Amino acid sequence: MIDLAGFDLVLQLHRLTVADLLNRPERSLPDGGSFHLFGGPHPIELSLQLDPAIPGTLVVGGFAEHGLVAVPGTATMRLETRLTRLALQVLETGTVIVRDLAAGARVNVPVALTPPPDDAYPGLAPEVRATLVGVRADLATAVADLAFDAASHAQIANAQVPGVGPFGTAATDALEERLRSEFEAWLRGQGPQWSPLGAAALRVVEGVDSAAVTTLASWPTVQWVDADTLGIFGHHRVAAAGGAPGQKAGGDLASPGDERLDVTTRLLGRAPVPAHRFSIEVSEDSVLRFMVIPALREQVVRRLVQEWRMRDFVHAEENAYYHARFTAALRTESPADAADTAQDELEAARRSPDHVAGFRGQAAAKLTAHLASPQGQADITAATPPPYGSGVAHSRVVMPDPFSDVIADVTRIAAELLPGRIAIDVDNEAETPVCAGRMHGSVGVDLRPRVDPAGAIVLDPVPRTTTSELDGLAFCTAVLAVLGSVTAGPVAGVAFAGLTRVLTESLVESIAADTIGSRVAGSLEPVTEHLPSSGTLVTRPVSIEVNRPGLRVVGLVATDPLATNDLHPHVRVDVTRESRSPSLRPQERGTFHKERSCLDGGPRDFGYTRRWSDETWRVQVTPVDLVPPVTFSPWTIRLGDTSARTLDPETGLIDALWVGEEAPLTSGAVTLPGPVLSHEPVAGGPGRETAVVTLQATEQGRSGWLLAANGPDGDFALLLRATATDGDGARHPVAARVFVDGTRVIFDAEADAESRACLADLAHELDKRGEEVVVIEVEPWRKRFEPWQGVELDPKVIRVDPGSIRLRPGPHL
Repeated sequence: MIDLAGFDLVLQLHRLTVADLLNRPERSLPDGGSFHLFGGPHPIELSLQLDPAIPGTLVVGGFAEHGLVAVPGTATMRLETRLTRLALQVLETGTVIVRDLAAGARVNVPVALTPPPDDAYPGLAPEVRATLVGVRADLATAVADLAFDAASHAQIANAQVPGVGPFGTAATDALEERLRSEFEAWLRGQGPQWSPLGAAALRVVEGVDSAAVTTLASWPTVQWVDADTLGIFGHHRVAAAGGAPGQKAGGDLASPGDERLDVTTRLLGRAPVPAHRFSIEVSEDSVLRFMVIPALREQVVRRLVQEWRMRDFVHAEENAYYHARFTAALRTESPADAADTAQDELEAARRSPDHVAGFRGQAAAKLTAHLASPQGQADITAATPPPYGSGVAHSRVVMPDPFSDVIADVTRIAAELLPGRIAIDVDNEAETPVCAGRMHGSVGVDLRPRVDPAGAIVLDPVPRTTTSELDGLAFCTAVLAVLGSVTAGPVAGVAFAGLTRVLTESLVESIAADTIGSRVAGSLEPVTEHLPSSGTLVTRPVSIEVNRPGLRVVGLVATDPLATNDLHPHVRVDVTRESRSPSLRPQERGTFHKERSCLDGGPRDFGYTRRWSDETWRVQVTPVDLVPPVTFSPWTIRLGDTSARTLDPETGLIDALWVGEEAPLTSGAVTLPGPVLSHEPVAGGPGRETAVVTLQATEQGRSGWLLAANGPDGDFALLLRATATDGDGARHPVAARVFVDGTRVIFDAEADAESRACLADLAHELDKRGEEVVVIEVEPWRKRFEPWQGVELDPKVIRVDPGSIRLRPGPHL
């Protein structure tokens, strides 16, 4: 049922569509992950500074799932959140106080219709962006009400806090209030969310009467119509007033069952996804002004004007042809003879089908351009009959011989919305060629809307009975009809019967009902909109209704198939170097000797400097999508020799040769027995081994470590291991590799020049060898320290192997 509640336009969106629009942007999680607000359960963790008697910070972690609830008669969005699998832990130690808790929260979020934020649609001009209408859910001012369920409240109250005793009822109440406050702060941190209207891209141009269905003259009102429908109510005219959203009886967006639309995405291809209903209701006045009247003016009046003026434009082309022939003939003939010649050529052209087609083609092109110009549009406006204009459109009706053509006047074109149809009526008047008086005709066409199997809106034209009246001509036409039946010539009969038939058929054809239907249906198509934060929003009409109050289109909006929270339980390990500073140990100077230098061919010594640096590394382990509480087994640590350059079979990356036994990792000084080759040799000299590596370890919260290494211990690797166990007992192995780089070897400038000279000699030798593969043995220190500083080697040509460099020569060297 069409129910506009006193407005020109009512857009209704299903509650689940509103949730989906708000759900599309990705939101960030503290651990670096992301989630969608209504995309299903997502992890949440809230820190609570509560009781000074409890050592450390309490943490409540689990999963949250949000649902959107309408508050009929208001513009409030209500989130009902269910918190499940909650666990209460001590942040610093990871001690679990109680687990398997549940809580519920109700959040009221104000909703308003506003333009997009300034950073949205950067390609649009600000004055255009300010006219776009979207739904703004102000999460930044949300108010939450949270409570544990009864069983969880009792569990917490009876839980034993290490070193303190039972938690108690008062502490549980305080914990609950603190959790509510932290949850409200977390939700407010999501900030205001603006979402474009998916089913119709509404715009507002304030203070200007609208010229399109989706443009309003003032900012609309938003209100929940019922438990499943958000209504948006607006006016198209500046002078329009009144309207009461509360009078809307109901959204009437009930679905007959599971409805889906096919959506194409890069990840999923073409797949059916759930869809929910929307509707657009438009008043009769707006339907006529925006859809029907423009169609009648452009498809009926414009065509009549074009047919009426065609003879004038053809005549202009003939005159131009005559003038051209006359000008050409004047070169050799007198003016009188030139005029006769030009007239003869024009008469011959009028008998030539090719010339006639040329005249009409040029005339049609110029006439079309004229009607598209402001002057032509003024001609159409002047020829539009009442009630949508004040003029008369003329139609030339071709009559059979011996009668001349009849000029028919289209005196009225009107349309109205009736049950199931748009009724169009056209009145005509014409003078008969024989008898004095006028003939009156009326032509009616019904446009019946429907949605075809492809989802397109079509209007089927159904002609109604054509009527005609003879004003004061009954006696004259009756006599002519009798005379026509008894005399030798059928002139009178042709005059009467032919006039009636030709006039009525011509007037029916002038309606162009199929063209009008296409024009109006095109104005009713819902919008396929490109959202800034997601892909294309797919909509499809499913039904259309027409009645005296207006017109209603019901359609489907596809749910975004990618706006879901896909939980992938794992443990993320982040290893970062926090600091690097010069060690207190003084730097060392050294030299390496070459018997034959590439610079001059003689022996040379090249110097280098060795420096040491103290480093601090952070290892942070983050449970991702794991069921709380997550506990960690005691950590172990092991020393590794980086000089071996082994490969990890699992990752394929360079790894270390792990030596010694795994040792427990505890806070304080940690001693790891070697030996490891911590200082690689330079120029083939002896390497330096470190027998014992000493670290300073500091535990960071439930799952992190800070490791401080001494520069003089050199270069080595550390392997940290533990096992994370989630609330369901699933075990997740954790491994972190730290590569300490405590030494630096810096070569003197002469060594850099030597490397460049040797590279040039190598390239020269390779050019002489052609395509054979050359293997060049290198000293061990060259594997560690790049000898050719500033020189880029093509990886397609040079491959570093243990102890050698393999090169395939070519023109690029």
